[in-house]
Amino acid sequence: LWQEIDPASVQASASLAAAELLLTGATTSVDFPFFFPGGQSDLLDVEIEAVRDLGLRLHAVRGCSTVLEGSIERDLGRIPGVDRIRLTETEDEVVAACERTIADYHDGSRFSKCRIGVGPTVPLFRNPDFMQTLSHIAEVAGCERHTHLQPRPNEEEECILLHGCRPTEWLR
Repeated sequence: LWQEIDPASVQASASLAAAELLLTGATTSVDFPFFFPGGQSDLLDVEIEAVRDLGLRLHAVRGCSTVLEGSIERDLGRIPGVDRIRLTETEDEVVAACERTIADYHDGSRFSKCRIGVGPTVPLFRNPDFMQTLSHIAEVAGCERHTHLQPRPNEEEECILLHGCRPTEWLR
């Protein structure tokens, strides 16, 4: 289904979700999109604009997925038609998209309507320099870092082996 995401579906779903949240009394929401299929790096822009139009405060994390974990890529490759879409981004694409999104939308002021964070979907990337680059981008911009910690039994050990730190230490 990820390969079917397009700007119109993002705009419609973000508008609907924001309206429902506002009707229940919510004033702030957080979202962490990390797949930008087919190189559609502007999908987060569409979401931000849709939410902004309704007045909901948004903390959006410009997530990323530079690799597909485990057997996901192999399993997806068996599905007819999936090979026609690109679900991951290169590290250079991620860095450029994070910097652009922060420059265009991040407002770190106290009552900001839109704050941007950065981060990979999981901390187990094979390139610790990339993790540090994202961390540096966030630090310079005065924005947050975020990742998902998965309930994998060996995640902490693997992160220490790869990055020299626990997954939660990257977030500091």
